Amino acid sequence: MNERISLVLKNNLAELERLAAEVTAWCSRQALSEEVDYQLNLVLDEVVSNVIRHGYRDKRQHEIRVDLDFQDGELTIQVEDDGVHFSPLQVTPPDITKPINERPVGGLGIYMVRQIMDSLDYRRETGRNSLIMKKRVGAA
Repeated sequence: MNERISLVLKNNLAELERLAAEVTAWCSRQALSEEVDYQLNLVLDEVVSNVIRHGYRDKRQHEIRVDLDFQDGELTIQVEDDGVHFSPLQVTPPDITKPINERPVGGLGIYMVRQIMDSLDYRRETGRNSLIMKKRVGAA
């Protein structure tokens, strides 16, 4: 069953639990493997938590939209927010050859997202960030 879902989350870290539950239920309905479910939740937790932690300069409530679609073996995830302009595509990958105590803090999450997903595309339009991530997957 190919079902597209859209979730609207508040910019509150407590929303990550609801996001994970919705994503796991959706993956099950799509007959996606536990590994894909795990990877998808890992990627979305990283991306959405970064938006919540770093995307807003005020304390007001904001909405983060997450769309999931699975068609013809390709998973498409779109995360859209009205936070500050930030393109993860412009972040320099960390030097993972350095010992952990010599690396700067941060940057590993975006690196991990790039490793898990097949493609990332970023756009900034009408004051909104839009990150589109794609991955070829098979059913469970």
